[in-house]
Amino acid sequence: MSTYKSIQLHHGGHFNKTALSTMYLGGTCEMIDNIDIDLISFFDLREMVMSYGYPCTVKMYYLLPGAGLKDGIKEMCSDEEVTAMLDAYEGLPILCMYVTSGPMNEVVGLEVDEDMGVLVDEEDGEESDDPNYEEEEEKEDDDSYVPTRDIPIVSMLEWIRRKLMSRFQIKRMGMEKYTGTICPKIEKKLDWRIAAAKDCFAYYLGEFKFVVDCHDTTYTVDLNAMTCGCRLWGVMI
Repeated sequence: MSTYKSIQLHHGGHFNKTALSTMYLGGTCEMIDNIDIDLISFFDLREMVMSYGYPCTVKMYYLLPGAGLKDGIKEMCSDEEVTAMLDAYEGLPILCMYVTSGPMNEVVGLEVDEDMGVLVDEEDGEESDDPNYEEEEEKEDDDSYVPTRDIPIVSMLEWIRRKLMSRFQIKRMGMEKYTGTICPKIEKKLDWRIAAAKDCFAYYLGEFKFVVDCHDTTYTVDLNAMTCGCRLWGVMI
């Protein structure tokens, strides 16, 4: 029996490392569903990424579950690394991948085993836990991806207009058939958060305050004040 997972694909950006943090700058995030992990290979993943307009020299990485950018980024160059990724994500519903299209020196200030479009505080090595989900895309035939950058501006805008109209209608038809109580995009976010929080333990202090042990770090969370020791709420607000 085949096992299916989803891939959270970060692409269109590049890696940057500063004195205080490591970031994946720019780009977007796609959710790709119904990936048969029993049949997937390195070349299948590369072909999937190339369908977004990337060359065959595209660089692919995955983030180890529960790890930060400093130690958790691994490059995929063969089926051996793909197998290692699937083993690391065993039991988790979503695989996290990142893509850069240029040579390794485009990964600014990072080592080969470092990356990920998640903000990390390198002082404690903890992930900011901000997957930055965007609207999921429907997987379409490769023929639908035309090289719009190489055509005149008016034709390019017309192609984009038609693409958006078709996309909106597909989304509308899909939601009319949806019977769930939570929208699919939000449900995927919740699943990702649940999987990411498997190593976190909360202790109730009263008045909606908690102490949370996550890996080797302890945070204080106040739900009423919307504050956390990780300072993520302050960034989001």
